[in-house]
Amino acid sequence: MKKVLIIATIMIAAGAFYTVPKVIGGARAYVFGYPLVVMELTRRGMVEAEGVNRFNHNQVFPDHTFREVVRPNTDTLYSSAWLDLTDGPLQLDTPDTAGRYFVIPLMDAWTNVFASIGKRTRGTGAASYLLAGPDWQGDAPTGMELVRAPTNMVWVIGRIQTNGPDDVASVGVLQQGFRLVPLDNPAPSAHLAKKAAPLSPTNAGLDPYAQIENMPAADFLQLLAQLMAEQPATTRDAPYLQQLVGIGLLAGQRYEIERLSSLDAWLLDTGKRLAHAGVRKALDSRTPENGWRVARSGIGNYGIDYGTRTGVAMIGLGALPPEEAIYPNAISDAQGQPLSGEHRYRIHFPPGQTPPVDAFWSLTMYDANGFLVENPIDRYTLGDRDTLVFNEDGSLDVLIQHDAPLGSQDNWLPAPAGEFAVTMRLYLPRDTVLDGSWRVPGIERL
Repeated sequence: MKKVLIIATIMIAAGAFYTVPKVIGGARAYVFGYPLVVMELTRRGMVEAEGVNRFNHNQVFPDHTFREVVRPNTDTLYSSAWLDLTDGPLQLDTPDTAGRYFVIPLMDAWTNVFASIGKRTRGTGAASYLLAGPDWQGDAPTGMELVRAPTNMVWVIGRIQTNGPDDVASVGVLQQGFRLVPLDNPAPSAHLAKKAAPLSPTNAGLDPYAQIENMPAADFLQLLAQLMAEQPATTRDAPYLQQLVGIGLLAGQRYEIERLSSLDAWLLDTGKRLAHAGVRKALDSRTPENGWRVARSGIGNYGIDYGTRTGVAMIGLGALPPEEAIYPNAISDAQGQPLSGEHRYRIHFPPGQTPPVDAFWSLTMYDANGFLVENPIDRYTLGDRDTLVFNEDGSLDVLIQHDAPLGSQDNWLPAPAGEFAVTMRLYLPRDTVLDGSWRVPGIERL
């Protein structure tokens, strides 16, 4: 999903409007700036309660009653933090996880994952890192690796492998070993977490995506200009930004919203609306593989692919790069029919063809709204850490159905009575996954 496809989709949708400079300028600005704006609004909502420059450790294992986010992850527990590196670097300490998988991805203000610390890149031993902003001058202390961020805003979204509800306490102990402290005074008592400005009353209760949808284009551009002054774009973005000068968006300068006429505001709103529709249409037009939608490249490090960057920010903000994890998702069976608990299904892995990963893999069941499904055996996820029963020839059948299968239930992933979706998670996928030579088998209707 490249930026050319996004803009082409917008132009087709715009019809005669595509020749109007402010419409196209508004659309281009939306595609370019959406990730930065959604990051800021997400940050405000989280740090208003949690502060910045400190970890917030999630120690709740989700079940069917969990409603805080859609498609909750039952494979890992999160340790997240919003960093503000304006006043200087922070020391990040990670504990020895004794081989347990973890990853600490560091995401800049534009949603690029500029570094990943964890089992894949550094192993699982205890270590310390110096996280510094783009303008900090200095050297890391002896024995501490310097990790420099492109922006002073950084989102840390750590994941730690969790093997079910009974494992939460053990993970909780490990989480206490992940620490963020100022370099000049590493004593925890000396750390003062900053608070964000509260959300405006008009946005109270709205998630970041709804806030952006409800935001007039002029307000969006004004906020984008403010954020770009604080979290500058890169030099590689200069040619694209030059195309936005015509609508008054200048890097590092205030957006003069008061100079807009009513017609100008309407044209920019039209561009914003068309851009949003164009991105959504491009997301929906992805071709499934055996009924699964899979992204194997381009996530986490976007370069000038602004269309993909915005698309991922819309549906998967905080997504890991493919070399760390891949998440195939299915809402239809191998024949393209919607998945429904009215039918019985199976996923058949031929001998030696279970998902090729260096960490672990899983299948998680979600209802039509993206929530975990209540079932009689309290099973929401099935994968290689479960006691799976293989066939005599070494193949594996995962059974997906609403009613319990006859005989063994070891390979049963319970489905709701109505429509559902299945997400596969592959942590540390091998090259055969990344290059597409191994593909997820289709969900067969029985």
